[in-house]
Formats: sequence, structure tokens, C-alpha cells
Amino acid sequence: MAADTAILGSIGVVSIFEKNDEDKTIEIVSSQSPNKRPNVQTEAGRAKIQAHVDALADVFIRKVAQNRNISPEDVVQNFGGGDVFIGQEAVRKGLADGLSSFEEIISDLSHKEKTLMIENQTNFSATEIKQAERERMSQVFASDTTKGKEATAQMLLAKTDLSAADILMILDTVPTAKPTTDFAAVMAKVKNPEIMPANDMSEETLDMVAKRIAAYAKGE
Repeated sequence: MAADTAILGSIGVVSIFEKNDEDKTIEIVSSQSPNKRPNVQTEAGRAKIQAHVDALADVFIRKVAQNRNISPEDVVQNFGGGDVFIGQEAVRKGLADGLSSFEEIISDLSHKEKTLMIENQTNFSATEIKQAERERMSQVFASDTTKGKEATAQMLLAKTDLSAADILMILDTVPTAKPTTDFAAVMAKVKNPEIMPANDMSEETLDMVAKRIAAYAKGE
């Protein structure tokens, strides 16, 4: 594979010698590669190099035409024939859409990206968002890593948008709280229940969730 502006070939060998008594060099080109060193002092050599330059220019012009949505002929005829234009004159000639700085362009692209992210987030329904949040909570509280660190887990769930995996990674670095009562000591030995979202997410209320959690605690 090669880019459309790639220059491939030039296969052959050149040996260069410097003359000690003169500020000149002597080049000897491999006999298999007579076109490796075109001589610009001859008409044939200049014609060969001119053909290479014109071929690259054709690629350049086609790229400009494609990105400006015009024909290559329009580029040749209306874009100065190799001349340059400054600022507003370039816009008037059709070489640019408007004037802006590099920093302004980056800021504009960043704003468009953030807007697109917000639009994509709004495509989720309230039910889907609620289900995703409950699944995140379930994954956190069902892990043994959360045992003794429930308050920290609750804070991370409520205050951040971290994934369950990231929260568990943080909790793994947090010291486990020591039981302060006999009851707390007994409860510390009980594995966290696996809390799953209800089948019908739209009808489950917070009171129903609390009762379901209580049922797990009682072993029902």
C-alpha cells in the first residue's frame, strides 16, 4: 500500500567520490539504473523532473478540489495558479470558509463533541437510566470487597458517576471498619445479599426496594 503522494522507485546504487583538489564530487550510477540521476542541465533530464513535479501537483489539485467541492479545472483557473492570498482575500477567492485561529477551531470542535455526547445521553429512557443505576448498586453491594465499607460505597455511588468496577477498586484500598457492638460483629460475618432489580422497573417504588432489602436481611 502507498499514499497517493508517495514517491516509489529510485532503485539502484550511486557511488559518490570527492576530488581533493577541487570542490567537486563525482557520481557513478549503477548501469541498471540510468534514470536514477536525471541531469537537469539537459532537456531530457529537465523534462523527466518536470513530469514528476506535475504528477505531484495533480494530486494536490485534486485534493483541493475535493475538499472545496469544486472541479480541478476551477482550482487551476481561479485559485491563483500557485500564487498566495492573505486572510479575507483567500476567503473571497474560495480557498477558505472563514477566518479563525487554531485555538478557536479546537474550542469549537470540543464544544460540538460535548454537545453530541449530551444528545446521545438523552436517547436513553428514564427506565433504562434507572435500571443501569440499580445494576451498578447491585454489583457494588454484592461484592465482598464492600463488606465493612458500606458508608464509603454509598458515598461513591451517590456522589460520583464511577462504574461499579472502579468503585470496587477504590474500596479495595479503604480499611474495613471495625464492628463497635456484638450485633455489628455478627452482621460483619454475614455476606452481602445479592440485590437484583425488580422485573418491572417502572412500578417499583423506593418503599418496595427497602422492603425487598429487609426481606433479604431476614433471610426470607
